[in-house]
Amino acid sequence: MRKLYVYRTTIGSFYIVEHEGKFHPMFSGERLGSYETPQEAAENLAGGHTFSIGGVKDISTLAIPSDLTDWSKLGYKLQNVRDLLSPATRASIMNQRSSLPRRDPHHSSETQTAIP
Repeated sequence: MRKLYVYRTTIGSFYIVEHEGKFHPMFSGERLGSYETPQEAAENLAGGHTFSIGGVKDISTLAIPSDLTDWSKLGYKLQNVRDLLSPATRASIMNQRSSLPRRDPHHSSETQTAIP
């Protein structure tokens, strides 16, 4: 089971998870239904058209958005550590790096050149 989206409410976090090709709204470890798409799962959860949750009479009163763009996406696959850095931090690192000497592979190990 893979958590794809999260939406935090006053009673706790709701998730949209993928399991065996189906998408499930989930709360407190309990699946609240099974849908063909994550968007369909969000829409049904937002409308209160899922299994009930103990202590909540009407899920639709929690103001859970039906549009997944309003949810936080999880499971981001980090392609590079640079993705974790802000643009300003990346620029600062690149400026510092450009001032460091670099060994030119075409010359002896004694010869160093600046990084372009």
